[in-house]
Amino acid sequence: MHFRHNGAAAVAAALLAFFATACDPGGDGGGMVHGFVLEVSARSLVEVEVLRVEDEEGAVWELSGRGYRGVSPSHLRQHMLQGMPVVVTYEEEDGELRIREVADYAEGATPAPHE
Repeated sequence: MHFRHNGAAAVAAALLAFFATACDPGGDGGGMVHGFVLEVSARSLVEVEVLRVEDEEGAVWELSGRGYRGVSPSHLRQHMLQGMPVVVTYEEEDGELRIREVADYAEGATPAPHE
């Protein structure tokens, strides 16, 4: 049992390192947020309406799926249920954060966008 606890601590430390760069606001009104999916609202089977992500500091980001045609709501729900982190690139437009890209997070690798 003690071994499992140490493994969990190692995973937690790795995730903290991953989240050390949770958001990367760019000069173009966009940025990136890393975190765990809290909620997915679907406009249709293939369109995300709203995606809520919690970063390592506990901040909740609400991102609009308006114009985004990428990862399906069902796949994002899978991330939510399995506790798999995502990386979301966004742009700020008309006062809202709009999803540009959603990628899986794999420790030690550059996030790869979904196809």
